[in-house]
Amino acid sequence: LLSKIFPDIPKGHESLGLISSNMIANIFGLGNAATPFGIKAMQSLQTLNKNKEEASRSMITFLVINTCGLTLIPTTIISLRMMHDSTSPTDIVLPCIIATFSSLMFGLILDRIFARKDK
Repeated sequence: LLSKIFPDIPKGHESLGLISSNMIANIFGLGNAATPFGIKAMQSLQTLNKNKEEASRSMITFLVINTCGLTLIPTTIISLRMMHDSTSPTDIVLPCIIATFSSLMFGLILDRIFARKDK
């Protein structure tokens, strides 16, 4: 799946592992744990970048994915709802999945539209 989203990254490059680690941490609602992976992924993507003054296509796509933050289990929100005595703290799960998936799809579609315009 990542090779389809990031066609400019060579197979087996370390940035793909860092990107997947970042995405998995975000999917499970561990945003703070995802940050170091995201920083290292951007540094790794910069090594592939020919023009060091501009973000590469892969860097922009990764930023869109990271910003949209697809979340399946919003652990932080659930724990906050539990701390404040919510009667059903996990009721937020389905709305979070729908909202983050929608923002991810919209972001990726816009990313592809702008990528084609740049070419």
